[in-house]
Amino acid sequence: MRIFMRIIYGWILCVSVSFACENRVFDLTLQDFEVKIYEVLSEFANTCSFSVVYGDDEVKEHLDKNLTMVNFKQKDLEFVFDLLFSQANLHYSYANHILTLKTKDTKVFKINYVSTNRQGSSNTSVSINNEDNFSRFPNYAYVGSENSSQTPSKSGINITSEDGFNFWETIKLEILGVLGVQEDFQESYVVINKGAGLVSVRGDKEGLERVEAYIQKLHQRLQQQVLIDVHILSITHTHSDTTGINWDGLYNIQNIMIPTFSEGASFGGGGEVGNVSGINIVGQNGSNALQYGINIFSQGLSLNRIIEFLKTYGKVESISNPKVLTLNNQPAMISVGDILRYQKSSIYQNTNAQTTLTNTDNEYPSIFAGVLLDITPVIFGDEIMLKINPSITKTKENRTEIPATAFESPPNLTTNQLSSIVSVKNNQKIVLGGLISKNISSIENKIPVLGSIPLIKPLFSYSQDIERTEEIVFIIEPKIISQEIQENLSLKSLGYQLMQGE
Repeated sequence: MRIFMRIIYGWILCVSVSFACENRVFDLTLQDFEVKIYEVLSEFANTCSFSVVYGDDEVKEHLDKNLTMVNFKQKDLEFVFDLLFSQANLHYSYANHILTLKTKDTKVFKINYVSTNRQGSSNTSVSINNEDNFSRFPNYAYVGSENSSQTPSKSGINITSEDGFNFWETIKLEILGVLGVQEDFQESYVVINKGAGLVSVRGDKEGLERVEAYIQKLHQRLQQQVLIDVHILSITHTHSDTTGINWDGLYNIQNIMIPTFSEGASFGGGGEVGNVSGINIVGQNGSNALQYGINIFSQGLSLNRIIEFLKTYGKVESISNPKVLTLNNQPAMISVGDILRYQKSSIYQNTNAQTTLTNTDNEYPSIFAGVLLDITPVIFGDEIMLKINPSITKTKENRTEIPATAFESPPNLTTNQLSSIVSVKNNQKIVLGGLISKNISSIENKIPVLGSIPLIKPLFSYSQDIERTEEIVFIIEPKIISQEIQENLSLKSLGYQLMQGE
């Protein structure tokens, strides 16, 4: 009689007999008429003799949905549960002949990432002020000052490039967005343990499936790596009145097509942005403007060919050749230079009716002089977008620090800084030039022996001031580390070669 009623309603359930439902296979056909999910579930519960437990009151509402046009053969009980409860958007667990249904469940995901927030920052700062002195010695007056309550003063320079990203907070907001949780209930749906890299997410079946797909995609992106090969070169120009390297010459020699696009770049110093032959440049106002060039070359152009071209402008020296392996969308910091210390002395007097107390405070602050390079790669297929922030800081005076005494006063600094975002193909070369500085050095020429005798030294020696024009060039070649290379990562796969002895 029960089988006859099923046929009338347009759906048929056939069971291949076995000792337990866990080992049975089922055929199910639903035609013409809609059937409630709980009706199908009830039939399976009666056939397989298992109990159904509702984890919350909303389960019944989900089971009241209709099923139509279902047709499968020779499928096991797990397949049936997956089919029914994916339609009902319910979590389920089955053990010891008990089926438990819940509208919401908690799942823990593992995200491999550092627990701290990474900050990329390049900073050059020299400040001469008395603000700290007021906070540390509020009852003292400076020598020669008429009013001990005078306002602190500051002078100096501060050049900063920062790139910060709060990974875990961003991930939490994105997971909440994937779940579609209302703002009033957000705190109870996502819990993050930064130290262990664990993310606990509470949601319905469809929401957790979306979160799982999102985290899998996130892992694929996070685990991609980029090898950044950087050559930092110094070109001492033969002609001191040069305006920089004309990169069009290299294009012409190599017979390379000039790119039809130019990437955006921002520069300090009130420069004017222009476009020459598709190469983005910027310079200062005036006829003697210095060109800041950003050039992209194909991977077929060798480094030796670029260096040969640069030698036509003057003497070429290598400052540094670092290779940095960094994760996708993570900043890589390269620093080459010196830490310079200088002496900072402050004298304070406290005078009362009887005595005058004098205190001297000596400090030795430090500043950085050299090359800073901040690079952040972002992978898009076989292309790489690079955020590049080079900064070159030098002292104006040609003097060397004496470690025992340091500088007597803060050294005067000169800074060239550039910021740009470029998009290149894998293994293409990016050349940044135009960071020009002029130095005046004194050279003494003398006749041996006679030129060293104090009384007659002026007759047999002379000093000459020579102006040198130096340009710093960055050659950057990014390379995407494929999954195959990552599985067999070695120095050879990263481009290093073993030097053979003679």
